[in-house]
Amino acid sequence: MAKSGKGAPPKGEDAMQVWRIAPDIMAQPPADWLVKIDPPVRDEVLPAEYVTAREFNALAEPGDLAAVRKALLRLISRRLPRAGIIYQKDQRKAAKEALEAVLEFLDLFRSLDLVPETTMPLRALLRGLESLDLGAVEPMLRPRKKATGRPVSLLSSLVRGYAAAGVELARRSGSGRKLGDACNFVADRLRAAGYSLPATHGHGAITGTTVRAWRREAMTRGTEDPMREIFHQLLAGDHNFSSDLRIEAFFDELRAWAPSSESENPLG
Repeated sequence: MAKSGKGAPPKGEDAMQVWRIAPDIMAQPPADWLVKIDPPVRDEVLPAEYVTAREFNALAEPGDLAAVRKALLRLISRRLPRAGIIYQKDQRKAAKEALEAVLEFLDLFRSLDLVPETTMPLRALLRGLESLDLGAVEPMLRPRKKATGRPVSLLSSLVRGYAAAGVELARRSGSGRKLGDACNFVADRLRAAGYSLPATHGHGAITGTTVRAWRREAMTRGTEDPMREIFHQLLAGDHNFSSDLRIEAFFDELRAWAPSSESENPLG
């Protein structure tokens, strides 16, 4: 573990690896190194473009954590966007690109003994993806055997869980929506976002009846079922439908986790 003394230049190995971050620097309060604004303003009342510009400006500022900010800026402005572009054509390659970018950033913190032990799960996942390209399946990527029932993809569980939670949030918003109206409201938002049912499920359009069935399913499945877990986690969090901005943020979050274009039959 690298050591640093105040006012003393690095010696020996530390002099050869000037990119290391000293523990005493990393222990500083991080409150104002990422977001600086006076007076404080809540992000949700600011235009998204202003929030983004403010964050990027903060990352470009000099100071003790400049090396970290520079690496983080490279991560979010170059490496991850590149992975996003690759994702449109090759999802596995994009995932590997993103993992490599994150690991490269975490390598900055070797002086805190964060590497490789605490990054081992990410490295194992990256190795597993590489093995798939070679035709082999690492143990961590093998599907678990289910006792009964048709397996449901996590993508499908995410959309259904969000839909079910959206119904409850719509009913709690103070708008006076009844169950049927809330189901229709969520169905309208899902269709507008590009979600649909596979051809084997009829005409493909998500309706209020569809969403009502998903809500019932999320409420009655086993305690360890992903759909039920997603449903309850969303309701236990800080999500609410108190404003159009909050509603939009909820469905934006769904699109980030489960894009409607991700699969030919995302809800099958």
